[in-house]
Amino acid sequence: MEGPLQLSQPADGQWVKKGSKALKFQNVQTLLMVRTIRDSFETGTEIGGGGGEMVKDGVLVLIKDKSSGKFAVLREPIQLGNCVVSTDPDCEDTFEILDIKREAFVFRASDKSRTQQWFHQIKRYARDLGTWRKRRNALPKL
Repeated sequence: MEGPLQLSQPADGQWVKKGSKALKFQNVQTLLMVRTIRDSFETGTEIGGGGGEMVKDGVLVLIKDKSSGKFAVLREPIQLGNCVVSTDPDCEDTFEILDIKREAFVFRASDKSRTQQWFHQIKRYARDLGTWRKRRNALPKL
């Protein structure tokens, strides 16, 4: 998945209480990149089989549009295996990615439906990554 998003890095965890209007957002081009491998146990010939794929790795690459049409990677790609992706039901126009090794990011798209589309795709891939989740059973069932 690719396209424009707006990014903010809140100074504290109180952004939800203050609302997204209190945040400063910057425009970034975003690439959601995942590496999958085909599950050899599902050949597509069994009933309900469809040739399943396992997610092996995923990153979110943030690209800033500099002046004169030049692009630059904003920061090191966000490793989805280190992230918890969440949203607040009272704040449907944003979602949060918490990199447990680094920092938190708040994202939004041009409209609520596009924001939700990004949220669900990133969450879908991040859910299957990260050995810390399996070891600690750290991800709640949603």
